[in-house]
Amino acid sequence: PLAMNANGQKLSKQNLAVALDPHQAEILIRLALRALGQADVGFGSVAVLLKRAVDQWSLDHVPRHSTLNGIYA
Repeated sequence: PLAMNANGQKLSKQNLAVALDPHQAEILIRLALRALGQADVGFGSVAVLLKRAVDQWSLDHVPRHSTLNGIYA
């Protein structure tokens, strides 16, 4: 899945998307995983969250539809 703006453009520097705040990494990881249909990884450092995400990743849970309703960062 691609993250897109309201005009259907891929979020990227080329399309002038606002950069993500690295100080918000923990919450952004959790939001991204939720958008991708993955299980909650709880709380912790970025390294801990990413390890948990990798350990429990399931391709079967990734949404198959073209939009992610209600997921905004």
